[in-house]
Amino acid sequence: MNQFAMQFLNLHIYILYVMKGKASSDAAWGIGHQIYVIGSPDIDIMLSNHLPTFEEAKERYEIPFEKYGILMYHPVTTEYEIIGKHVEELVNAVKESGRNYIVIYPNNDLGSEVILNAYRTLADETRYRLYPSTRFEYFLTLLKMQIL
Repeated sequence: MNQFAMQFLNLHIYILYVMKGKASSDAAWGIGHQIYVIGSPDIDIMLSNHLPTFEEAKERYEIPFEKYGILMYHPVTTEYEIIGKHVEELVNAVKESGRNYIVIYPNNDLGSEVILNAYRTLADETRYRLYPSTRFEYFLTLLKMQIL
């Protein structure tokens, strides 16, 4: 390794979330002393054995059905002109499916109001449960348990 590369590597600290990455990086570049494994809170939660049960999630969000899909549609801000068409097609397909859905509101970016207006057409039907947001741990449980 040339002197510039060595100086460059010596100036950096690498932060990884899994040990596997440390071993392969050290083997490839010999920089194990510069690598710190700190974990990732989201991944730690995803892999946790302490997520809420399906029954706890159903109770918390008052979900009356066993079989459902999860509908989330976030706006693509660079496609604002066509969001209305896309979400209309999506909501029509959901309605035509005859299936139950947990519907989670979009993030608050440009176009979110268009999506919310389309979602409001689902509000009066019992096959849909609409939520502004869900707690991450409960969302993971609902995501793992969804069955259409």
